[in-house]
Amino acid sequence: MRGRMPPLPALQCQRLDGIAAQGLSGPVSLICVEPGKRKFRFYKLFIAPSLFGEWMVVRQWGRIDGPGRVRSDRCENAGAALLASQKLMREKLQRGYTMRWPT
Repeated sequence: MRGRMPPLPALQCQRLDGIAAQGLSGPVSLICVEPGKRKFRFYKLFIAPSLFGEWMVVRQWGRIDGPGRVRSDRCENAGAALLASQKLMREKLQRGYTMRWPT
């Protein structure tokens, strides 16, 4: 079928320090709020395929009331992208960020 993307590979949901890593199912949202330090930050992370067959780890971060910055890092395959996103998520959790569950 011309013009259609192949289906995404199915990945197992892995555990990361007691928190289920979202993998390819959707973005992970983290927040860090410390009013005493005037610290109101967000961090979003997700994995997406590129148009060229690579996988991208896309992250957005910044102050909660602002647009923030966006960065995309290329990975060779979906497994490498998942490992990279888990590493980034672990680092943010160690720095005081907490999961923001969808409402």
